[in-house]
Amino acid sequence: ILERQDQSILSILTRITSLEIRVDGLEASETNSKTIDTGLSKLRDKQAKQQMLESLQIAEKLSEDFKAMRTEVFNKLYDIQEKDLKLKANAAELRELDQKISDRFVQYDNAAIKHRNELRDNLKKMQERMTMQFMSQRASSPPAEIDNSAILSKRNINGFKC
Repeated sequence: ILERQDQSILSILTRITSLEIRVDGLEASETNSKTIDTGLSKLRDKQAKQQMLESLQIAEKLSEDFKAMRTEVFNKLYDIQEKDLKLKANAAELRELDQKISDRFVQYDNAAIKHRNELRDNLKKMQERMTMQFMSQRASSPPAEIDNSAILSKRNINGFKC
């Protein structure tokens, strides 16, 4: 877009230069002209000069408009690049945070697995100790006879049968 605008501006400036050369040529021909109808020729020259001046003004206006549009395009491009850099920085920051969160979850998972394994090991050790205690108590004392009367009395609490 900018190259086309630059080419358009160059084309306009080339036309302006050729118009200025024509104006200079008309001025020179005006002073050197010895035609019979000088009034008509002066009128034509004035009209031509006026048209050329109008063309120059239009060309200058177009040139200013192109410069303004070019500046606007550059500003928008700069803004877009700035926003793109911010988005890339935010994306990098988000990736970093995501990695930290993932690492933290892995740490928590590993700690939970370790704790669960420790609890399981402790439970097994407790079961083994209790089994060993039970076995040692059983081996050291003879089997006791069960007193059925004590069991029956527990069932008849306060005169009610359970």
